[in-house]
Amino acid sequence: LFSAGNVISGNSNFGVEIVDSSNTIVVSNRIGTDKLGSTAIANSEGGIRVENSDNINIGGMQKNDRNLISGHTNDNHGIWVSGDSDPVLIRGNFIGTSATGTAMLSNSIGIFAEKTADGTPSIRIEKNLISGNEKDGIMLEELDGSFIGRNIIGKTTHLATNIGAQGNSLSGIWLSKCENMKIQNNVISLNGLPSQEEPQIWLEDSSYNDIRNNRIEGGGSGIVLSSSSNGNFIVRNVIKNSNPGAGIYVLTNSVSNTISMNSITS
Repeated sequence: LFSAGNVISGNSNFGVEIVDSSNTIVVSNRIGTDKLGSTAIANSEGGIRVENSDNINIGGMQKNDRNLISGHTNDNHGIWVSGDSDPVLIRGNFIGTSATGTAMLSNSIGIFAEKTADGTPSIRIEKNLISGNEKDGIMLEELDGSFIGRNIIGKTTHLATNIGAQGNSLSGIWLSKCENMKIQNNVISLNGLPSQEEPQIWLEDSSYNDIRNNRIEGGGSGIVLSSSSNGNFIVRNVIKNSNPGAGIYVLTNSVSNTISMNSITS
C-alpha cells in the first residue's frame, strides 16, 4: 500500500490507520492540517495509528518524502505504534508544527509507542522535527532495542537559523520500562514548561540504554534516571542547562550507570 500527496484531515477516526498489515509506505501527506500546512484540521482520534503491522515506512530520508503530522490535541497523538509491529521507520517528518516548521500545530504526544499483549514494536525514529507538542515529544513504554537518532526535538538555539516552533511542553524523550535503546546524535532542546522543570530526557525504570553524542539544552534537568534505571551508558553528550535542575540527575535506586566524557555546563 502506498499513500502519498494527500490531505488527510477532519476525519472522525485516525487520519491513517494501519492494522494487521504489511509493506505500507506513507509519504508526502498533510495529516491533520489544511493543504498549506498552516491551520489545524484534526482527525478525531489522532494522526497515524500502527498496530500489529510489519515493514511500515512513515516519511523518508528525502525532503519530498516528508509528512506533516500535526493538529491532534486532547490526548490524540501524532503517531501511535503498538503491538507486534516490526519494523516501523519514522523518518524525516514534521510532527507538531506547521509546514514551515516555525509555528505550533500541536499534537498531544508527538510519537507514542507501547508494548501490548500482542507483542513489542520495533521502531526507528530518525531525522524528524518533533516540536510544539502538548506533552512529550517522544514517549515509549516497554520497548526493547529501538533507535532514536538525528532528530530535532524541541527548538534549536545554536544555529544561525534556528529550527522548530518551540519546545514540547513536557519532556523531549520519556522512556518507561525500556531497554537496549539507542538515543544518539539528536538535538533535544527547550522542552518542558518553565514552571514544571521537566527533564529533556527522562528514563523511568529503564536499563541498558545508550545515550550518546546528543546536544541537550535548556528546560529542567538534562537527563534524569529514576525508579531503578540501571546499567545505562551516558557518553559524549553536550548538556547546557540554563534553568533549575541538574545536568544529569540519578535517583531512586538507579545503579551501575556509566557517565563518561560529557560536557555539562550552565
